Parts: sequence; C-alpha cells; structure tokens
Amino acid sequence: MTDATPLARPRLVLPAWALFALGVLSCGVAIWSEGSISGQDEYWLSFRTPMEMRARGEYWTPWLDGEPRLQKPPLLYWLLCLSYELLGTNLFAARIWSACFGAGLALIAARLHRELWQRDGTLAGLLVLAAAGVGIESRRAMLDLPMGCLAALAVLFGLRWQRSGRLAPLLGASTALAAAVLIKGPVALLFAATATLAWWITLRRAPRPADANRSAAGLPQLALAALVFLALALPWPISMWLSWPQLGDVLVEQSEARQFTWLRVSAIGPVLGGGLALIAPWSLVVLHAAVRAQGLASDDERRARRWLLLWVVASAVPFLCFAAFERYLIPMVVPMAVLAARFLESCDERVRRVHLTLAVAVLGLPTLGFAAFALVFDLAILTPLAALALLAWTLRSAWRHAEPRRVALACAASITLLLGGVYPAIGINALPDDLPTDLREKDVATYQIAQPGMLSMRAGKSVFTLPEGIDLKARLAGFDGYVFVLEDRRERFLRACEAAAIEVQALRSFRSLFSRKAWLRFVREGSTWADWRAALAARSLDALSPEFTIYRVRHG
Repeated sequence: MTDATPLARPRLVLPAWALFALGVLSCGVAIWSEGSISGQDEYWLSFRTPMEMRARGEYWTPWLDGEPRLQKPPLLYWLLCLSYELLGTNLFAARIWSACFGAGLALIAARLHRELWQRDGTLAGLLVLAAAGVGIESRRAMLDLPMGCLAALAVLFGLRWQRSGRLAPLLGASTALAAAVLIKGPVALLFAATATLAWWITLRRAPRPADANRSAAGLPQLALAALVFLALALPWPISMWLSWPQLGDVLVEQSEARQFTWLRVSAIGPVLGGGLALIAPWSLVVLHAAVRAQGLASDDERRARRWLLLWVVASAVPFLCFAAFERYLIPMVVPMAVLAARFLESCDERVRRVHLTLAVAVLGLPTLGFAAFALVFDLAILTPLAALALLAWTLRSAWRHAEPRRVALACAASITLLLGGVYPAIGINALPDDLPTDLREKDVATYQIAQPGMLSMRAGKSVFTLPEGIDLKARLAGFDGYVFVLEDRRERFLRACEAAAIEVQALRSFRSLFSRKAWLRFVREGSTWADWRAALAARSLDALSPEFTIYRVRHG
C-alpha cells in the first residue's frame, strides 16, 4: 500500500510569526470573560496561588490558603505574578499565558513537520489550532498545556541537534525541558523520554564511519546540556526540601492520589479515547494515518511516521498505570497533528474528501448543540448564527474542494466562535455586575464550597472558604466583609452563626450557573425534568441555576 495523488502546491502558507499571531488570536478570544471555560483547578488553585504569593511578598515558594503549596512547581505561578503585576489582577492577565502556549504548540507542530519532511508545516499548525483539546486548554490557566508546549519544544530542539550536531539546539532542548519540569514536575520528562525512545527505535540508523567523530563530539555536548538542565531544574525542589519538612508527606499524598498500580486493562479505553478526544475532530484522520504508516514504500517516510506513531503510543502507555485526567495527554497533540497533516497532504483525493467532511461533521455536533441551546434560551443571536453559517460553509468546502488547509483554518475559526462566543454567552460561572462595590477593600469568604468560582478574580484577592465543622467564631475573628453562601448551605450557615453569636445581615441573592468538576456540568445539582421543562417554557435558565446569598458579617 502506498500513498497516491499527493496534494498540489498548497495555497495557504503562513510564516512563523503569522501562525503564532493567528494562534494567539484564536486561543485568546473571550479569555477575559467570566463565562469562558473554567474549572475548579483553575479558579481555586491557579488564580489564587499567585494572588497569595503577591499578597505575602514571597515569590520563591507558592502559597495557598496561608500554607506553602508544594504540590506543583512555581514557574507558571511566577508568570502569573508577572502578568498580574503588569496587567492587573484580572482574567485576561491570568489566561494570556495559556493562549500564548497554545499558539506555541501550533508553531512547534509546524516546525516539526518541516524538520521531518522539509516541507511547509502550516497544515500541522492549523490542525493543532483546530483541535478541541487545545481550544479548551488554551483558555484556562492550567499547567498541562504550558508543560506540553515546552516538552514538545524540547523534542523539536533535540531532533535538530541530532541532525545538525550543533550545540545551540541541544542547549535549547535542555532549557525547554527544565522549564517544563518547573511547570509540572517530572511528568514532563516522560514525554521527552518517550519521544527519544521512539526515535531510537525508528529513526536511528546503523552507524556510518563518518558518524564516529560526530558521535564522540556529541558526548561533551550531552554532558554540558545535562549540567544546564540540572542547574535550572534542581535549585527550586532542593530548596523546598530543605525549607519545608512536610514536602515528603506532600509527595506521598500526591503518589497516593495518582493510584499507581500495574497495567490496568480497564484504562485502555479511557486513555485511548481521551487522547483521541484532544485531537478531535481529526481523530479518524489520526487513526487512518496510523494504519497507513505501516504500508509505505519509502523507508524514510515510513520511519518518520512510525516515530510519530510510536511517540504517541509510548506516551500513552504509562497512563495505564495511574489515575489521570485526559488533559495530561495534551503533549500528544503535536505528533498526532503532524502525522495527520502528512497523511492529508499525501493521501488520495477521495480519501481526503471523506476525512475532511467527517471532521467537519464531528465538529458540527457540539456546534449545533450549543448554538441551539443559546438560541432556545435567548442567550445570544449573532454568535450562534455565525457559528452555524460557518459550519455550513466549511462542510460545503470540505466536500467540494477537499483542500485541507482551508478546512482546517475554517475549523479553527469554528472552534473560536464556539468556545469564544457561544459558550461564554451561557454565563457559566459569571457573576452579576451589581455585587458590593467594596469587595476589594473588605474581607470576602465562601461557605463550605469553592463557589462562586470567579469571586477571587472579581475581588482581586484570594477568597477563602469556611469549611464545615470549624469554630466559626474563631475563624471569623476580626472579619469585616461578605460571605457568599449557596442555597443548600444557607440554613447551616445561619445556624452556625447563631450558635457562635455572630450577627449577619442578608444583603441580596442572585442566581449563577457554575461548573461542577467538568466544565460541561453546569446546571444546579439535582435538577429534574420538571426543572428543564419549566426552563424551556420560560426560555430562562433560572430554574436550573443555583442561588447564592450575600451576607454582611462584622465580627470583632
């Protein structure tokens, strides 16, 4: 089996700066909105940690809830501290780094494609921007996408060093890898190690006499790169180990949370599905490219594609041995996008047309669902209609022209409209405009739940939660401000205040949807079909939205 009818000279070629700018624009739309995609790890960990670091004036150690946060390295928190300082404490400042790393991931994929085949890699970059996982994660201030981008950059630099023998790319690889480790810890080494292992198996050729001197010269370079990596990556964890004796307990807790075990067969489906979901709607293209890679006539072509495929598989296998979220697999998007791009550019036109049409159809499912939801509940008109119109045009273009770059660019625009326009219009996690005007000056807390999630960002400081079972009188000593209480905890809060002889005043109530663990679960917990029917009849989400009450508390 061989590839046939290669694609004619592409009409859409983007230089590196244009692809990166397009990526920042695509990934950055609506990151300033409270209704944009979020989750508890973002609004309760990523946002608040740099807030507390700045409030304490202690930047070397991350802080959260008045205690050192030793679970994760500090590099992303340092970047957030910088953007808070330059741009203010707001959502745009918190999320702009993720948008830049998302654009960087697209640029790395394009460069890796060019490095492998000496051909323009615009399509690979556009596939990354048109991938669901990147569209979602680039809008959240989380650790996984930045780590994945830096790990992929280390692999790209390593490949360049292997082919050129120059020191600069190798030092770039060690620096990028150290930065990835300082984002999310040793897991970054996993993706670089699997890429190296896959290269050694697939791309390493039998040594030639001319390579002997080059190999000998490479050993000092590798030693220097290792020293650079250690010099950058080790000082922070060593200092934490010396400064905080509880670090050992934290590592044990982290290990237990990951539930390490032997290979779990039951995890194959979730890991495979999760990885393919990140590259959706191009999942079928990746699967077909993986099968097609085995029958190529050209040895060089077959080895390059097998390297990408083995890199993906080897990266996924460790996740069969511990509990993880699918976003942990985000670095796999790069080799999958490069593999899919090469397949689309070289396959038969009929196959290309079918795959492009199917990809648009897959993207059309969430587009239709969210657009219909927004229109039915009268949340927005222009953005859902624009998303539907773009979807129809893209579907027609995919079938008639089968030009992958045009379709990929249109799919990236569709994801931008969907995640940057239609989804934020629903108002998930959004707070009303008429909250107390002195939130930034007063004390602010929530009761027993980390909601409303955007409260810390609205207040411009880390809002704490009053947990259940505490001595409320002692915890609120000197408190002068506001406590936000969810409806199902209201009676418990009032009883606790009465028992502690704390006087509270109910100021006002408001309704707000909020995401519960997964960003797609946003209606009130326990909502029934009757609630849905009432909401549809009224074309209002009030029946599905939980209610919060703001209490004024002064306690000396």
